[in-house]
Amino acid sequence: MLNLILILTLIGSSEGDRLWQLIDQGKYTAVIEEANQYIKKGNIEKDVLLALAYSYRVTDSIDKAIKIYYKILSVNPSDYDALSGLAFTLSWKGDLDSSIKVYKKLLKSYKNDREALMGIARVYGWKGDLKQAKKWIKKALSIYPDSPEVLKLCGDIYTWDDNLKEAARCYKKAHGKSPKDVEIVVKLARTYEWMGDYKNSLKWYRMALSLDPQNKDAVSGIKRIKNARKPTLSLKYSNGLEIDSTAKTRWNSMVLNLKGKLNRYLGYSLRASGYNARKVDTSRTTYFMQPGLIFTYNPFTLTVAPGFGTTNVMYSELSFQRDPVTLRAIYTDEILEDIHLIKIKHLELNGELDMFGFELKTGYDKGQIPYDNNSRVIFDFTLIRNLISTPVSLKILYSYGYKDYANWSPYYYSPSDFNSHSLGAMLFKSLGKGYIYADFSRSFYGQPQMLSTSAEAGFRNFYVSISYFKTSENYSYTNISAGLTTRLGF
Repeated sequence: MLNLILILTLIGSSEGDRLWQLIDQGKYTAVIEEANQYIKKGNIEKDVLLALAYSYRVTDSIDKAIKIYYKILSVNPSDYDALSGLAFTLSWKGDLDSSIKVYKKLLKSYKNDREALMGIARVYGWKGDLKQAKKWIKKALSIYPDSPEVLKLCGDIYTWDDNLKEAARCYKKAHGKSPKDVEIVVKLARTYEWMGDYKNSLKWYRMALSLDPQNKDAVSGIKRIKNARKPTLSLKYSNGLEIDSTAKTRWNSMVLNLKGKLNRYLGYSLRASGYNARKVDTSRTTYFMQPGLIFTYNPFTLTVAPGFGTTNVMYSELSFQRDPVTLRAIYTDEILEDIHLIKIKHLELNGELDMFGFELKTGYDKGQIPYDNNSRVIFDFTLIRNLISTPVSLKILYSYGYKDYANWSPYYYSPSDFNSHSLGAMLFKSLGKGYIYADFSRSFYGQPQMLSTSAEAGFRNFYVSISYFKTSENYSYTNISAGLTTRLGF
């Protein structure tokens, strides 16, 4: 046992040095083969074991790497390299709680160790506990205020927390301490891009290119910003068929959308639409144009868009977006021209939480038409489980919805109350420059019983989709649509 301890504590062995040289060359398979041969011959030097564990980890043999680290710790429970390697490997495996425990054990033996403090902060961030992540990164900064690595991680954590101003501040400090670090410069440029500050973002992306002319992140970032400054034009054509208990209605529509930015805070939109519906011997054609202004001050966005035409619409929306939460307040005031002129006022308040595979939507909306009012409370909980990783994403969805209606208008199709459970599945596959998407859901409790399914395929800027919806109350809906979205070059 004494000899084993002496061998394990050797540092800088010739065999270990050679294996680490192979690791620097990316020859991990060769390292695994040679290290195992050394071990069979009775050579279990610490550097050989560490090189073997590292190679196992980067080749995704995570459990084998963990066993090697535990083998070293069985001889020396406080070995720094083994503890830090084990903690990182556990986090790589996804065992975040065990990783944190090992990092804390490391801190007991090596108080205020920088890598351990950063490791705990990083893992808490991956876990989604950003309060603890910020607590530990602040502790690391109090001890290592000039460390570019700590400052860089500080920026990462505040980015995860969607506090982009604080993230930019950390990245700037990190750049001041390490001005040649291209990664820091790219992170700062990307942060400004997410903030909508394209002027500063371009400045830092160009600085990254001056340090590394082949940097792909900087090249793609500059391209994205140039495209973001160009307005987006989309054109969509739809043809649908609705069938209810009285008759069939066939309709088609054309929608044109133009959207762009004037500066960091102000954008614009223009929506033009034409719609034609035929029901038995009745035909109705409507059209309208809706110019709008969009005011953005992260994380708030205000949209004001009046409409003109046979359908007059006043649309306004105030939204708050900070992942994983979205809140919206929407108000519309419209006149629909049908057999009678119907004035509709509609106020909707809703919120969404999308985190860790759970999606929660809840809200309240209230509408008003002549002689009648309606209101509803919405609660929709969805559990999303991803069963297959890339390149195909398959998700199983469970949803529970509750809606309570009061004095619902006779002009709208809706039950008096709705309480339903539903199951569904969603499939997405990327095809290089294209994609395919399909979903299916079916309610199995409540009224009305509903079934819906849709499929969509896209290539470059073009897409085509088909959807079908049916209820147990003699109503069905089929829609086929195609669209094109492009950036205009002016």
